[in-house]
Amino acid sequence: MAADTTLGVSGSIGGTGDLVKTGTGTLHLAGNNAYGDTIVREGGLIGNSESISVNIVNDGEVAFFQEEDGSLAGDIAGSGTMGKFGFGTLTLDWTIDAGGLVSASDRFAGDVTIGVRASLIFDQASSGTYAGVLSGSGSFTKDGSGEVLLTGSGFLGTTNVSAGALRVGQGEGNGALGGDLNVQSGATLGGSGTVGSGAGSVVAVASGGTLSRGNSMACSPSMAISSWRLDRALPSRLIRRERIAIWCIPRWMAARWRISARAVPMI
Repeated sequence: MAADTTLGVSGSIGGTGDLVKTGTGTLHLAGNNAYGDTIVREGGLIGNSESISVNIVNDGEVAFFQEEDGSLAGDIAGSGTMGKFGFGTLTLDWTIDAGGLVSASDRFAGDVTIGVRASLIFDQASSGTYAGVLSGSGSFTKDGSGEVLLTGSGFLGTTNVSAGALRVGQGEGNGALGGDLNVQSGATLGGSGTVGSGAGSVVAVASGGTLSRGNSMACSPSMAISSWRLDRALPSRLIRRERIAIWCIPRWMAARWRISARAVPMI
């Protein structure tokens, strides 16, 4: 397509072949389409979750105008830019095979599989919730001064809390992060879920990092954590053989036991 031109296609496109967009102009898809993959080599493509099909390789510009809720189950690759417009919610299920993806919980939805060579970073400026499922064995990092609440489970990679707060689970103990977990100085880990995946996983809280029970002061089980050794002893009633459970710690006590630890598997 030539520069400064826009072509609109309102009919349906079907078949097993791929749709390849070339030229610097803009293609607008409006039909309910079911073709192969979508390849944008240059220029722009406008559509929604019904009109843009399966996997996207984008080296131009792709814009989702989503007036109603929808989802895209395919993968997105390429060096181009992506945009989301409209009042509907667009849910993306991602596979990050290599490299990094930076987003925030308030603008990222859907499940994501993080490959062993890949990373997902939530650079969070304000509070938000991520209800999708993290899976894979790569790296997940919570950065930024805001707070993220995770309610899903299944991740077995390495989680890094670099700044702000990461809350795992809410209420009935839902939410879990397996694998290793590192809490950096100035960052906070809290919630009502479970972190660590049993024998071999390590939860490390650096000097200046904080383990926070959350806002509720109710005397009920809070966060269950596997594989700790702390610089400062906790009361024996808080310690179990295979994991430490924080039960009813008021804020003054949590501050007193501000954790400075080099965590190793318990023996």
